[in-house]
Amino acid sequence: MSNTSLVFLSEDQSFPVTTSEVIATALDKRATDVLELAKKYQESLSKFGLVPFKTEQVKRGFGTAPQSKEVAILNEQQAYFLVTLMRNSEKVIKFKLALVKAFFEMREQIQEKKTSQLLEQAYQRGLQENRRSSSVTLNEDNLNCALKTLTWLNSHRENFRACYDHIREILKHLEVLKETLLLLGENLEISSRIGENELKKILKQMKSVA
Repeated sequence: MSNTSLVFLSEDQSFPVTTSEVIATALDKRATDVLELAKKYQESLSKFGLVPFKTEQVKRGFGTAPQSKEVAILNEQQAYFLVTLMRNSEKVIKFKLALVKAFFEMREQIQEKKTSQLLEQAYQRGLQENRRSSSVTLNEDNLNCALKTLTWLNSHRENFRACYDHIREILKHLEVLKETLLLLGENLEISSRIGENELKKILKQMKSVA
């Protein structure tokens, strides 16, 4: 079972979807049965968003007139819910796992595409600014280097975040150390003003009291 055949992009290319027919084909069920199940529980499915029912024209063979076929377009939550309404079997369980993986992979692809688009837009804006202003010293090589750096940071964002949090912790400790050193410096300054002999007298009096 290929994950790529289970999930595809919505019409506006913004989120992954599947259809009642895809589910039926994967589970060796009649497409009309899965479609009727979606219609029966449409109210519940609608809690996860609008459920579009789309009619497609399908050619059955050469020389025959195309026939109409209705399918339900389902987002991730709707697809999961619909499959949970079916009796569990080995095939259904395997399909659930494949469906989860397919949606995950498609979301990753969408995110990577968005990131690439943002980086490309930033790159193009940099080139335009470079051409417009003579004061800008950036050249295409610099921008390519910056683009590679941004791409690397994006691919290592989890490690970068962990390092950032660690550095913040170190800065907190340094702030405490700074206050301690300032306090120590004040004490040393007071000690130097009192003088060694006076300090000995104070210590001697403290011992006698003890």
